[in-house]
Amino acid sequence: MSAINAATRAYLTDYLKSPAGFAVMLSAPWGAGKTYFIRDYFEAEEPRNHLLVSLFGVGDRKGIERAIALELFNGADGEVLERFGNGAADVLKKLTGVNLTVRLEDLARTRLPKTLIFDDLERSGLNPPDLLGALNGFVERDGKHVILLTNEAKLFEDGDAREVKEKTVGITLPIEPDFDAAFPSLIKTVSETGRAFLQAQQEQIRDVFATAGFDNLRSLGQALWEFDRLFQAASERQRGNAEGMAVLLRHYLIFCLEYKAGTIDGAVMRARDAFSTKRDDPLQKKLQDLSQKYSVQSLGYGRAGSDFPTDLALRTIIEGAVLPTSVQEAIKRTPLFREADTELPWRSLWSARWRSKNDVEVCYKDVVGDLSEGKFRNPFEALHIFSTFLSLREAGIETRNVDAIVKLAKAYFGKMLDGDLVFDNADTRLDLQGWAEPFESYDGLGYPVGESARAADFRRIWHEFAKARAKAAHRILAREAHGLAKRLCKNPDEAMLDLLLNGRQAARFASVPVLAEIATSEMVTEIFCASPFGLRKVSSLLKQRLQPLRPELEPERAWLARVKSDLDAKAEDLDTFAKWQLAPFQNALAEILQNTDE
Repeated sequence: MSAINAATRAYLTDYLKSPAGFAVMLSAPWGAGKTYFIRDYFEAEEPRNHLLVSLFGVGDRKGIERAIALELFNGADGEVLERFGNGAADVLKKLTGVNLTVRLEDLARTRLPKTLIFDDLERSGLNPPDLLGALNGFVERDGKHVILLTNEAKLFEDGDAREVKEKTVGITLPIEPDFDAAFPSLIKTVSETGRAFLQAQQEQIRDVFATAGFDNLRSLGQALWEFDRLFQAASERQRGNAEGMAVLLRHYLIFCLEYKAGTIDGAVMRARDAFSTKRDDPLQKKLQDLSQKYSVQSLGYGRAGSDFPTDLALRTIIEGAVLPTSVQEAIKRTPLFREADTELPWRSLWSARWRSKNDVEVCYKDVVGDLSEGKFRNPFEALHIFSTFLSLREAGIETRNVDAIVKLAKAYFGKMLDGDLVFDNADTRLDLQGWAEPFESYDGLGYPVGESARAADFRRIWHEFAKARAKAAHRILAREAHGLAKRLCKNPDEAMLDLLLNGRQAARFASVPVLAEIATSEMVTEIFCASPFGLRKVSSLLKQRLQPLRPELEPERAWLARVKSDLDAKAEDLDTFAKWQLAPFQNALAEILQNTDE
């Protein structure tokens, strides 16, 4: 227990022994555990004559009396008593004419306990002066000990109740969230099997709660109850995997608490499924910050191989959908729950720390064999395999040195280049400048990044992949550039749709230097064949594309300079009229090149 909470408990003990004559206010932010604190206090101390009443939604003084009466007579039971009494009173009135209407509030006043505790003051409908004035009556008129539970900052936002507070409240005492005191109450509402598991995980839950730093025990209680729904939806075999469930619980609580606090949303969770992680992306930045905050790198990975799949997070945390079939299938995909007979060998190697040595050795043999036969056609899976080889050197499974592994990777990517397999799908953007540094993950599995020796070794493998990918990109661009010079000069309006950003369709080559792949001689030939009006459109298109010059299109500036030089040389052989017609286009190219130099 914190020193602050211990001091508050000691004060309450002395207060309840004294004649008092004033109220005590316990103040803390919403969700900090004021109700947990006061209930734990009265359970721990000797039995006392007290009543806890919530003023949530109470709109007037009569409402306060009604709330006390309902709490005192156990809510619905009290209303039944009131109806029974009034029914008897109606019969008596008919027989005698005497009106003995029963009011539950009147009955309650005769049975008020010595201590009254009022909760949720800031959530009542009364303004603070009227509310405190009404509660002061229990102190001065009835001589009761009165304890007020509230978020003082919210109650006195307008500062219009200060004078009444000074008259009613003798002291305001702070309360800090007390995880240990509240924990038994937090898990009281979960299932019996869930409670046993959560009790065993109390230290981990405390660590996540402390790291989160939101100090909201109410949110934690909700998160634990919601996790129990997931826990019950898991199979009996999965629930028996205590290590796996502990990892699942940690990830669930982190995302759940952060989501309830509003620091992340569904978009951030979905970003865990991104093809790559780019540090300048705001959603990825939030995931990176989250991973650093909790020292759990895998928080940023949500695809296959993740400790907590994104689809499971979205369904259970945001949508509240907990269906046993989908939950069990999602859990089965995580490393600690995946069954060996359904897992691809290369993924088993990536999860080697959680597999038996025999399983790892069998999978290693299978992967080496498949690699030698060129069966891995996805370059990012191949990167994971070479990365895993580096890791297995530490475990003694892989005996080759780093240089040999890098050489193997270079040869494999060379073969993939020959087979046009360096791009894993046809939609991959041809961004030739974007492959200098490794991704942090692919398909939910992490690559070694950072400053470790293994990360440095992996960068050597990545650079071999990047060089093969760059060659593949140039090869693809050369194919795309075939015939582009003719299109550019014969139908520049159509070519413009692929080369310039526009509102009608996505421009395939808006950020890709495809013009640089056109042979200079081919472009000059098409220029000589174009009409003067067509060349005017071509120069306009080139101006829009290259001014201002974007770094990714720098190769096209050099290409245009070569075209201009070749064009000027061959124009010397033209007759006077042809030179006169071509001159505006030559001048336009010179202006574009001059402006790009600047």
